[in-house]
Amino acid sequence: MLEDTRRFWTKRAAEQVSEENAREAVRGVTDLFTLLAQWDQARGQTQEAELQRPSGSDIAQSTNAGRT
Repeated sequence: MLEDTRRFWTKRAAEQVSEENAREAVRGVTDLFTLLAQWDQARGQTQEAELQRPSGSDIAQSTNAGRT
């Protein structure tokens, strides 16, 4: 994978890309996708909590249900 990354960026850069530069590029992309996955997971948990939270009408119904 590092060799593929090095070749990819060497074609697009004005100079030869070292193995260490390729390693940093892979690490950067990995970190980016890790961050995006964490954001997506946090967003999903927030949306799930919002779906489980009773709405205003649910609260009013449960309050009025005790009154007869």
